[in-house]
Amino acid sequence: MKEEEERAVEKLSKIEKAINEMLAMRQQVVELRESETQRQEGIEALRASEKLYRTLIENLPQKLFLKDRNSVYIFCNESFAADLKIKPEEISGKTDDEFFPKELAKKYRSADQRVMDKGQPENIEETYVHNGEASIVHMVKTPVKDERGEPVGILGVFWDVTEAKTCEAGRP
Repeated sequence: MKEEEERAVEKLSKIEKAINEMLAMRQQVVELRESETQRQEGIEALRASEKLYRTLIENLPQKLFLKDRNSVYIFCNESFAADLKIKPEEISGKTDDEFFPKELAKKYRSADQRVMDKGQPENIEETYVHNGEASIVHMVKTPVKDERGEPVGILGVFWDVTEAKTCEAGRP
């Protein structure tokens, strides 16, 4: 009889251990579900933030671009992409050499490098040729810095000031 009791106790002990393991696994499943819910909420928050960012960038009347340390395009808004006759997502990985005459591309890279070397924004007024027509643009190039404050790229924003310059020139 004692042997049967020992077997019964042993079975009950195994059952108890299995139940405890299942309860621990259930708790892990609950935690995983909570973690997944938080992850999904984070993804949705990022999507909402990205949508807001895109809305802001695409509704600016200025032309905007972002380049890396080597003056390779990372991003641009629709307004700038339209001038280049591309879609904004097509600019990534390209350089000024692919869009502008050699001397102009060299000038743009030189200005990019100068701004990154100085580590300060620079205002530039220059001629901009689009569809064979020259206009005067005001450009602000700003170095983009990493968490250590080191320049890792350039942000450029520019807009047409031809009309304002023409009016200034016409004044006595």
